[in-house]
Amino acid sequence: MTPQTLIETCLARGIRLWTDGTGALRFSALPGAMDNPLKAQLSENRSALAAHLSGRTDLPLNALQRAYLAGQAAEDLDLGGIAPLYYLELAGERLDADRLDAALAEMTAVHAVLGMSLAGTADGSPVLRPVEGPVPRIARIACATPAERAALQARMMEGPQDPERFPLFDLRLSRLAGTPDHLHILIDLTLLDAHSGALFISELLARSRGAEPRPPAVTAAGLRVLEKESADDRAWWHARLADLPEAPALPLKQPLHELRRPRFARVEGILSAPGWQTLRDRAQEHGITPSACLGTVLAETLGIWAGSGEDCLLSLTLFQRPGTHPDRDAVLGDFTNLLPLACPVRAETPLAHMRQVQERLWQAAAHAGCSGTEILAALARHRNRPGRAAAPVVFTSLLGRGSAGPVSLIPEGMTQCAALSQTPQVALDCQVHEDRGALRISWDHAADLFDTNGLAEAFSAHLGRLEALAAAPDWTALPPASFRTPAAAPDAPRLGRMPAATRPAFEAALDAGRIAECWAEVLPGFDGRRDIGFFEAGGSSLLAVRLQAALSRAAGRDVPIHIVFDHPTVLAQAAAFSPKPQPPARAASRRRFRQMAQSRGSTTRG
Repeated sequence: MTPQTLIETCLARGIRLWTDGTGALRFSALPGAMDNPLKAQLSENRSALAAHLSGRTDLPLNALQRAYLAGQAAEDLDLGGIAPLYYLELAGERLDADRLDAALAEMTAVHAVLGMSLAGTADGSPVLRPVEGPVPRIARIACATPAERAALQARMMEGPQDPERFPLFDLRLSRLAGTPDHLHILIDLTLLDAHSGALFISELLARSRGAEPRPPAVTAAGLRVLEKESADDRAWWHARLADLPEAPALPLKQPLHELRRPRFARVEGILSAPGWQTLRDRAQEHGITPSACLGTVLAETLGIWAGSGEDCLLSLTLFQRPGTHPDRDAVLGDFTNLLPLACPVRAETPLAHMRQVQERLWQAAAHAGCSGTEILAALARHRNRPGRAAAPVVFTSLLGRGSAGPVSLIPEGMTQCAALSQTPQVALDCQVHEDRGALRISWDHAADLFDTNGLAEAFSAHLGRLEALAAAPDWTALPPASFRTPAAAPDAPRLGRMPAATRPAFEAALDAGRIAECWAEVLPGFDGRRDIGFFEAGGSSLLAVRLQAALSRAAGRDVPIHIVFDHPTVLAQAAAFSPKPQPPARAASRRRFRQMAQSRGSTTRG
């Protein structure tokens, strides 16, 4: 019986297995669930079960994580060249740095993903891989002035440039005389999604205060193997590419494709606990989910800001953990999927509008068995806009996550001082989550894209509309929302109105000279040899992702990553791009390439 089969047998009997990070196997069982034969099997397979449950094995990346890598590497993609990051700064009275360090060490032992960094397999595929080395610690920083403390956020956000660094998070504790301690948290979203980030912060503070949460009896690696792609869902989306609307036509200060390495900022507001309770209850009375209610108000606001009555395309963030394991929502990792959400921006009444948005939201979620990033890339190609952001406005709801209810990003006893997120190919991300019974609404946005006053007016109107809905006894009689933003010039660029690509079509051959130029872009010191393998020339698995992006730009559309790995030299890639493609590299050549990858990996982590 395999370890996974044993675990599933135990679950069926009401027995949960886990490892405490030291290699010991532990369990909890309902009365009478454990019999002698099963106990003997567990004892016989103790080591294999502990290794399986620890999750200390390579963790393949999902489609969005791979898109993060490509977006971080390619500065000339729309809103590219930035790392996917989430920053949170919390204040609390006299935090114990030693206990926080001990808590972090415990969590790194329990949650294998925290001890991982990006690397590459023998065939070059990027993975998260366990790192043998010192346990991460929390830096302790003494600040002389409030300005010095405030500058920490900028330094932390600007710091991560190497996607293969370890750890993929950064924790710092700052102290300033006469003020509460501040805990500065930076998480690379390639490692943890927003739901996992909230769990990470909550557990860190809980452990530092003496709590001992039971580790989940399943790992990120155990869940990843359960993820299945649905051909039916993919076909459903592809059949609707021609019908999907454009992104909201928001006025911009400069065209999207001209902005390099965007700088992000946040506007934020609070809907009071009584107001949020009333709004949520009233929505549910009408059969409307809280997320559909909030998404409707966002679409309405964006439509007015854009000055358009047309439907708009948003990216809906889903945090779906596969399978039915009872502990799946307690697992740390990245299980994010983005799906296109075609939203009407207005209807006859607010209630009718919410019902329309809810139906679209349910349809998208019902066909989530495929990669949304691949669907959005296919949409960009369908519109002859390869590399352009097809849906750069995102709606992220953290409401209702987890079996115990909503997960708060702000633990008890702590106060949020600052927060900010950024991800490649995103212009604006509307995030909603509960905070001690109130609703916190944030717009993280590329600051250099939008007029500051116009964005502030739109956000204020957005929050005001939520307050009006909470106060209105009859949603069918509520007048439509309206507000004014600074008038945009008639020829001002618009977010949802991007020109088609002018680059050459993919079918046009890329000759060896152009491919060698792409190699030179990503390999410092490349000598131009066309018969040398990529890894022999100094490449790594993550540089291969950058080469894929460079070849895609040169070709005018997406180049499959296997082109890089199956054709390891400039000449082999030129043959693959020729009008009459040649067979892939011979098996002997491919074996040599993979041997070089393994050899490089032993000294460079990928």
